[in-house]
Amino acid sequence: MLKLTNYLQKESVALFDLPDKKSALTAMIDVITANNDLTARKADITSAIFEREAIMSTGIGRGIAVPHVRSDAVSTVRMAFGIFKKPIDYTSMDDKPVHIIVMLVVPKALHQEYLRILARIVLLLKNDNLKQQLLDCSAAGDAYNILSAY
Repeated sequence: MLKLTNYLQKESVALFDLPDKKSALTAMIDVITANNDLTARKADITSAIFEREAIMSTGIGRGIAVPHVRSDAVSTVRMAFGIFKKPIDYTSMDDKPVHIIVMLVVPKALHQEYLRILARIVLLLKNDNLKQQLLDCSAAGDAYNILSAY
């Protein structure tokens, strides 16, 4: 079974209190680049994420967004997990605000793995019990520990 924590570092899980989608995406990009030694590729990742978001919102509904891109800016799968205590307007498919954002940046060559990881993220976050446990966390480390059990 694919585990998100195979791709997610403890330092790449964060709790946020931000006002809007743009600041949320920017903060998530900061997390994914800072914790994965990708600061030199930050501009490339930022462009890719915002270009993808301009095509169609990655707010998939039920309070979840999964901004994702395949990019040559990375050589391995990179992931960040953000929990937003105050929900943000994300222009999601169901028009509901977002509490959880999972950002995924995958090398272009890893198409099948990319699809498997996306499917696992969606499947896990359909679990209302898991989602509530994550939203109840007061520390990012607690959220990581919960995710590591799945």
